[in-house]
Amino acid sequence: MKIVHATAELFPYAKTGGLADMVGSLAATLADNGHDISVFLPGYREVLENLDTMSPMHLLMLEMDESEVWTFSPRKNLRVFLICSPEKGTGITFPPTAAGFRDGLVRALGLFAEKPRLAAVQKRGMRKDFSWAKAVMAYERFYKDTLGTASPDENNGLLSTTSYASMAMAG
Repeated sequence: MKIVHATAELFPYAKTGGLADMVGSLAATLADNGHDISVFLPGYREVLENLDTMSPMHLLMLEMDESEVWTFSPRKNLRVFLICSPEKGTGITFPPTAAGFRDGLVRALGLFAEKPRLAAVQKRGMRKDFSWAKAVMAYERFYKDTLGTASPDENNGLLSTTSYASMAMAG
């Protein structure tokens, strides 16, 4: 039988909890029992940095959006596909820890050294709408979801969120 798993985690490649263990064990057991198993998971940076430690890799290119798909077979009847979407980021993010900051700084310096990638990140950032009006609309949605649309009397004398958005749009 041909079986496909689509997952966010797969032991030992990407693991944050029990899902990785369960998918890894299930896929291995089914493969060992003769089933043709394919597992698709995101091409996380941490996984891609360790590609050289995995069995022979093959690169497939998807024509529709220039995605890369790295595929390898860690055991008979089991093939893993790492889906690597084209970069869509507008900057460097990192967890708020010392190690996260160091990692972010290293990646930022690497990005700065690769001028074509840096230009692409800058171009994506310039296409984003970071205007005050856009920010106010996001807050308006938040307040409407949280408080519901309220008139000044129903909202302790405050203007309704619709009034705030109108004021921001007016300039």
